[in-house]
Amino acid sequence: YQFNESMGFSEAEVHTMLEYYRNQAGTFKHSVNELIDIMKPYYNNYCFAKESLSGDRMFNSDMVLYFMLHYIPNGIVPENLIDSNVSSDMRKVRKMVSYDRKNEGKGKVIEETLNNGYIKSLVTSEFRLEDLGKKSSLVSLLYYLGLLSYGTDEKGRTALVITNQTVREQYYTYLYDFYSSNFGWQADSDDLNDFGLLANEDGDIHPLLTYICDQMNEQTSNRDFNREGESFVKGYIVATVGNNNNYFVCRTEQELNHGYCDIALRPRQDGIHAYLVELKYLKPSASDEEVEECYNTAVGQLKAYSASHPFVQECSDHSWQLHSIALIVRGWKMVKLEEV
Repeated sequence: YQFNESMGFSEAEVHTMLEYYRNQAGTFKHSVNELIDIMKPYYNNYCFAKESLSGDRMFNSDMVLYFMLHYIPNGIVPENLIDSNVSSDMRKVRKMVSYDRKNEGKGKVIEETLNNGYIKSLVTSEFRLEDLGKKSSLVSLLYYLGLLSYGTDEKGRTALVITNQTVREQYYTYLYDFYSSNFGWQADSDDLNDFGLLANEDGDIHPLLTYICDQMNEQTSNRDFNREGESFVKGYIVATVGNNNNYFVCRTEQELNHGYCDIALRPRQDGIHAYLVELKYLKPSASDEEVEECYNTAVGQLKAYSASHPFVQECSDHSWQLHSIALIVRGWKMVKLEEV
């Protein structure tokens, strides 16, 4: 833990560097604090030891320098905030931890981590790559690769958390490939892009969610859903929305008013529509009365989320229009999708 702060940049160090280049280059079109706010969700939040949890979270130095290299010449924020080298490295990791039918543990670890935003596991100092089917071995690999970092769960207890949005988007891609390759689910990228554009420009997310659920219904067997249940359905939808990231920054289990909303979508640059999606899953045998009861619960939760929380204030600060969406899935079919 003595070396935690030597493995990246502290926020104070990033601030000092930006101030120096702002004064030297004279091309900055944003304040230093604005630039840090842009970088923080993508580059920050590294902690390499439990003993360092009370200290500063660290910025990834490579990512910060990538941003500065592109921003300093003209004062324009790079359209792609993620260095292509990061995506290339992640492709190698995805091959290393690729899912196979004989070893379902790998996919389940990624799914659990993405659905919750964290995972509880020991970090082992030694493990063999052939043991990656074991939860502790795979979690340890993800930790040593910087894809998990020490943080806290929803009750404030120590856990391993998804480090930042850059890493989170790599998880979305992994899960998307996982479902596509092993459960036969495919979606047309042009259709996803068109429906994402509607949600971005017109404030209508219904076609996007309806399309995803329709594809899920058509291409996934009863057996798969009966076995996997809620985590499978939620992972399916979140991975697809998150992987189609042209218009939104997708977060799961967003903390809202002491509760956790399943999906929160922040608009990317120039967007004005934000979304909270509360997803409820029911078994195929659930009655219509149970569907309605589940829907009413989702409505109550969404109203509580939107009543008072920093995310609501963030929407107000950026003049985003916030849409609260209740999505109910029974078995493998969407049975209710309404804006609250």
